[in-house]
Amino acid sequence: MNQHRHINSQPTVSDTLNQVNGQLTDHYQTQLSNDSRTFPLNALYSRSPSITNKRMFQVRRTFLLIVTFDVIFMGLLWIIYNQIKNITIDEAFINDVIKYSIKTSLFDVVGLSLLRFILLMIAYAILKWSHWIFVAFATLGSTGFIIAKTCVFTISKSDKGFTDYGILIVSFILAWIEIWFFDYRVIPHERRLREALNHNDRRPLLGSNSSRSTSPIPPTSNYHSINISDERGQSFYSPVPSIEGSDAEETNIQPVRNIRSDSTISQSMLGTPTSVIEDYNDDEYGKQADEIIERIWGIYQDNNCWIPESKSSDGLDVIAAKNFPKWGKIFRLTSTVTGSREDLVEILFERQEDMSKWNPTVNDCRILEVINTDLYVSYQLINEQAQGIIAKRDFVNLSIRRYIDGIAILAGQACNYPPMPAKDNCVRGENGPTAYIVEKIDDTTCKFTWLLNVDLKGWLPQYLINSSLASAQLTLIESLRNYLSKTVDITSSFSSSTGDLTT
Repeated sequence: MNQHRHINSQPTVSDTLNQVNGQLTDHYQTQLSNDSRTFPLNALYSRSPSITNKRMFQVRRTFLLIVTFDVIFMGLLWIIYNQIKNITIDEAFINDVIKYSIKTSLFDVVGLSLLRFILLMIAYAILKWSHWIFVAFATLGSTGFIIAKTCVFTISKSDKGFTDYGILIVSFILAWIEIWFFDYRVIPHERRLREALNHNDRRPLLGSNSSRSTSPIPPTSNYHSINISDERGQSFYSPVPSIEGSDAEETNIQPVRNIRSDSTISQSMLGTPTSVIEDYNDDEYGKQADEIIERIWGIYQDNNCWIPESKSSDGLDVIAAKNFPKWGKIFRLTSTVTGSREDLVEILFERQEDMSKWNPTVNDCRILEVINTDLYVSYQLINEQAQGIIAKRDFVNLSIRRYIDGIAILAGQACNYPPMPAKDNCVRGENGPTAYIVEKIDDTTCKFTWLLNVDLKGWLPQYLINSSLASAQLTLIESLRNYLSKTVDITSSFSSSTGDLTT
């Protein structure tokens, strides 16, 4: 730590920072002098609620594509059906449409898909309603008609009814896919997106002196917050350059926690006072954190009836599992790691945003909201598992750091955070009681335990989930060892080179 500070205090770096500050100040003053730019930006924000209300979310567009696919696919099946029977389109039109009979014609199934298309397009594309009643009516009507038609339909003797009833079955399945997708995908997804947009879109365009903010960077005099949120819940912030000559930090602003200067965690977030989430106050998060730690500690001390699941090739890393009535299966990895307790805590908690650099199973890791020194809301995106069978999963957790009898507990559990809604390109999973537990053996060795309880969501075989989670645990502990060894080597070489320069 002292070495980093010594390097950052060199005159060359200070002169460079002063020069950059001067250039940013000149640019910022030029922008302030141009009053004509302020009005369009504020006007854009004033119109943002109406834009939000008129937008069509991607999940709804996907539903409308399914409806369109329904009518096109059924029409194509009807044409292929007649081609199989060596009937031209003109003859099929005369027989099935002009001389229509429910006992012999299959064109009514195509017409049924067309009616569904018209009804659902009017209700959900033009009028943009969000109630399930229209798709329920379309599916119920289609189901009743298909069942009635099946009872009176005359089976063709040439193909023994395989093609005939195949078309009826496909129409029945498509109708139920539409209601399933709308009820289980469109409605909950749009509700979460609207909550996030309503939560963010009505924020003031420029940062005020309000003490409450849902952003990781609280609105202070050092930031102009342009907090227009898009469908992915992203926010953008424009830093105001510091006054020329103000190299020293203000003494009234204390960092939330100390980290190494080369960490990728946002310094603006960690160097500001505690921010507050609109939906929950700090006391409620603190209470939830206490409950999570108590739960984790009880599981950690429970040594009965753990069933071995897997282990590493050298036998040093052992994974066992146990079913708990409330949480289901919890996996426990126990191992010994070469490294100090402080280094492990710093890597796994303070520098959590660096995890994607050394853990191949993690694609992205971010701190969304700092509550206090040992408590924050974090986001993690996991890569595909089991050779792509398990799609990407992302998680939003309440992350806690506590020490009990000298044992470091780095716990996490799923929490509700409206500014980070579920995304369309991955599945939102939920963590149950999960924690890294680091117990000091000596100055250079620690006992490492990882309790993992996760609901991956989706329809996945349990054996595949078990194999994937066990593999992820073994991958993390191996990657952690490699990262620690590289860190020690770099630190040693840096220390030796610094000693040579000093002498």
